[in-house]
Amino acid sequence: MTTLKTIKSHIQKDLQEVDKIINDTFNTTKDQTLTDIYTHLLNVKGKQIRASIIILISKMSTPDNNKSYLKLAAGIELIHLASLIHDDIIDNAAIRRNQPTVHTKFNTNNGIISGVHCYALALKLISSIGDPHTISIISLAVIDLCEGESEQVNNRHNFNLTIENYWEIIQKKTSALFKAACESAAHLSKLTPSDTHHLATYGQILGSIFQLSDDYLDIFDTTNNLSKKIMQDLATGDISLPILLASKQSQSGNTSTIKDTLKSNGKTISTAIKNELNKEKELAFKELDQVSSELSTEHLKSILTIISNRVNH
Repeated sequence: MTTLKTIKSHIQKDLQEVDKIINDTFNTTKDQTLTDIYTHLLNVKGKQIRASIIILISKMSTPDNNKSYLKLAAGIELIHLASLIHDDIIDNAAIRRNQPTVHTKFNTNNGIISGVHCYALALKLISSIGDPHTISIISLAVIDLCEGESEQVNNRHNFNLTIENYWEIIQKKTSALFKAACESAAHLSKLTPSDTHHLATYGQILGSIFQLSDDYLDIFDTTNNLSKKIMQDLATGDISLPILLASKQSQSGNTSTIKDTLKSNGKTISTAIKNELNKEKELAFKELDQVSSELSTEHLKSILTIISNRVNH
């Protein structure tokens, strides 16, 4: 069975260069506190899914000699890191990737500062590519990310939220950066507008699947795959799809009642989430099937399957 590790082994040299760019970018700061925070962040490496996708799309055609796609991959990873720092502050989360979160270890003020600083480093790095359209794509994604986070925070404990509202938040909060990664990589690789569109849509759906599987694991995971507290969304009041379904089934806005419903009717809700994941997965496969036949989408399809299978079937 193909694993993310297997896929990454085909692009290991590129991923190592991305890591070097990130390290070099962090090393440009002379502030000791920020240096300590970035060292802490790099203690545990993430999955590098967005970077891997950018590299794989870039290799569909002949990668540019300037290797701007590597700067793009590093920049996207930095934006993702910055968003995690701020997410953890908003959620008051104590653990991320099995180690203390930045604001827990270095205090909230330094967490806020480092998050903004990391965003700025990312945009400076991406701007060095010298492609205005790429900057536009990424900037719009960051705008969506922030607006989605705002909508989620300001709808906490709003159990009257519609499923359509939930998807609108997810499209901004999570899907936007996946979509931007795919679209900007295709643009830099000078792929056709049609191929760029299908790859961008694939990225958008992949982001939805990633978030939906996170929502599922937050409630039903028993092996701590997320490396954080279970039912954290319910504790913070964030309205995930499992919580929304439980609220509507129990016809209650009471956290305790919703928790009981998730336990007593968990199998039905779990099945509903898995069915939704399968539906999204099929839509993403259809987008990849419409990409030009001379471009290999094998690894992108494998990543889609791997992320979908984070939820055990």
